[in-house]
Amino acid sequence: MKAAGRKPKPVELRLIQGNPGKRPVKPTPKYAPLTDHAPNELPPLGKALWRRLTQHLKPIQLVQATDREALLVLCDMWATYCSAMAVVREHGTLVTTRSKSNERAGLTVNPAWRVARDAARQMEGLWGSFGLTPADRARLTIGDGSSDTGDDLLT
Repeated sequence: MKAAGRKPKPVELRLIQGNPGKRPVKPTPKYAPLTDHAPNELPPLGKALWRRLTQHLKPIQLVQATDREALLVLCDMWATYCSAMAVVREHGTLVTTRSKSNERAGLTVNPAWRVARDAARQMEGLWGSFGLTPADRARLTIGDGSSDTGDDLLT
């Protein structure tokens, strides 16, 4: 059973956003930083996203070694999404069904489309956890205003 209400925001995000409510921030344990080296179990697209995300998230100390599995799932879902969308682009959103008699053949939603949709839904929650959605980025006040906008994270 899930707890009612919003999930608590990570302390690092609260500190970066300036703690507008001025509520006391509980200290959290600090762990070793996450390495840039992508786990071997990730496919190539997942490894590429891992490197891009850790490159952007390490300077603000948002990812730690304990976040490895959450980031691994995010990168794995990204690879799954990209693979499924490649199939959809090749065969289309609708595919013809096969039947023993051609009189029952018709159109149905490409199963790869459903895989991509499910992967995107799973990624949405993880994006927010790492401050990767546009709404989360709009709340952040990081850095010195350099030209690195982070727009290339998922490309």
